Formats: sequence, C-alpha cells, structure tokens
Amino acid sequence: LGVGLALGPEERTASDVRRAARTVLADGGFTRRAREMQRDMSALPGPEHAVALLEALHRNPVPRPLLAR
Repeated sequence: LGVGLALGPEERTASDVRRAARTVLADGGFTRRAREMQRDMSALPGPEHAVALLEALHRNPVPRPLLAR
C-alpha cells in the first residue's frame, strides 16, 4: 500500500528499525499515501452499518448458506 516498510525477521535489529523509521518519516510519499488511505477509510460506513445489516439478516434470514462449498 506504500504507507510503510516491511522488515524481514533478519532485519529486526534496532539499527534496521531506526533506518526504516527514518526512511518513512523523510519520504513525503509515505505520508501522502497514508493520508489518502485515511480519507478512504473515513469514507467507509461505520460499525452502525454492520449492526444494521446484522439486524436485517436476523429479521429476514437467508434461506440458504451465504457461502457455497
């Protein structure tokens, strides 16, 4: 997603984490993409939407399984 860096198991030393953090903080592209992701996530419906869907499903159950095998 371009909002951070992944470190492998062999790259989890203090100096590797420090270097990755400095890279992320110095590169404005990470910040820009994180803000875009924040905007996208803020536009999604909240938990009240999920509650309404579950309540509707409870009132009107689906006659067959939702997932086919």
